[in-house]
Amino acid sequence: MKVYVESDLGCPTRMLEGEKIRGYFRRNGAELLTVPSHADIIVLNTCAVIDVNERMCLERIKALKNFPARLIVTGCVKYINNKALRSIFDGVSLAPKEMRLLDRLFPDFRHKFSDEGESCVWPGRAVPAYFSRGSGAG
Repeated sequence: MKVYVESDLGCPTRMLEGEKIRGYFRRNGAELLTVPSHADIIVLNTCAVIDVNERMCLERIKALKNFPARLIVTGCVKYINNKALRSIFDGVSLAPKEMRLLDRLFPDFRHKFSDEGESCVWPGRAVPAYFSRGSGAG
């Protein structure tokens, strides 16, 4: 299975959650891709807290649903503006508190999403520079 996960749409929480999603697929033997063109599964982890992010996410959904891969939309766009999401996308979407439902989409996976730990805790030894206070982010 080839998987593309995109979660760099301006929200540090979604970026960390994106790492958790990548870890989930990696531990279950998926090949993680850096571009969506050859993916079997595309996961777009959205942020809609700020209007510009919401618009960017909705435009990105429109673009990604044109690929032959199965698109899964995660993140807060479902929670904040499900009406707008449903107007352009009728596939699987999971709000942040529904992420454990990924396991239902992939019942054959040995490693469960809940095994990945908290999404707001960086799994590595060092926090990447773009999350540190001195980086200009946040």
